Amino acid sequence: AGPTGRVQVGPGQAGAFCASPPPEVAERLRAAASVAIVWSQDAPDGGRAVAALAASLPGEVALYVLPRTPNGPGVASAWYGAGSGRGSDPPEEGEIGALVISGDEAVYDPRVLELAARARFVLTTAMFMGEHTLLSHLVVPGSSYLERDGTTVNLEGRRQRQRRAVTPPAGWDELEFFARLAERFGVAVSPWAELLPAEQAELEPRGERRPIEAKQPLSPPTPPGSGFELVRYRPLFSGPAVERIEELEFQRPAAEVELAWEDAEARGIATGDLVSVQSNGTSRELRARVNRQLLPGVTRIADEFAEGLEAPLSIKPVAKRRA
Repeated sequence: AGPTGRVQVGPGQAGAFCASPPPEVAERLRAAASVAIVWSQDAPDGGRAVAALAASLPGEVALYVLPRTPNGPGVASAWYGAGSGRGSDPPEEGEIGALVISGDEAVYDPRVLELAARARFVLTTAMFMGEHTLLSHLVVPGSSYLERDGTTVNLEGRRQRQRRAVTPPAGWDELEFFARLAERFGVAVSPWAELLPAEQAELEPRGERRPIEAKQPLSPPTPPGSGFELVRYRPLFSGPAVERIEELEFQRPAAEVELAWEDAEARGIATGDLVSVQSNGTSRELRARVNRQLLPGVTRIADEFAEGLEAPLSIKPVAKRRA
């Protein structure tokens, strides 16, 4: 908020914050010439509170959504385009005709499982068995992004061509499967993606360069006796494929906790040090990583290492054991 200000809100407080920001923050947001909002966590309302906050601000607002999966914006845009003109939201209650579940990541959204329980017919495309396949009437074996041609869309909305690197075990991917199935019903469906971008998508023209304003003084570190806010995150390259395929293990996040530079300096903690993270009777030993972009009093831990941890957190260096 403001010319050089920054506000960071934890996932649990995002909805309430967007609906009613603190008066001093709301004043700075309204007075700012430009505001950038980065939404990096799923929300029960599907991001409506964040969108409403962006729409209510008078100045220039840029809203960035960081998806929990690779190519998340591209997948969302494709499904939105396929369903445009047919109603953007399913009915809140009652039976629905058919539900198509695309990908194993869909099982992380409780709304998908709720819709599956109300659908007369459920078709799922997935690589692994799970709750979503158990609720399905028909399961089509899925392929990973390395096993099919197509496009990916980055966070800036730029498309780029993607080539198959590995042949699926069946020899063909989902698109070719549906093409063969449609052929049996006399419907012509191309087994190949028809619209592919150039090798490198065109970049948007550069805007005017703004002068860099003076940095504000560093914020004071969190007192040693105070607790830390916890920001849990799901790494971009994650999910069942990364967790279950040995060759992709290198993409899993490290067992570490990120600390602001000011907080680490005040506690004598350096990157790589072993620290004890404690909250509400739960204790974990993780490696510290100093992140100069974090605000004092905030920590970041990957989902799989943050189980059982809740704010406020206590972080202390682990004494080196004698040999």
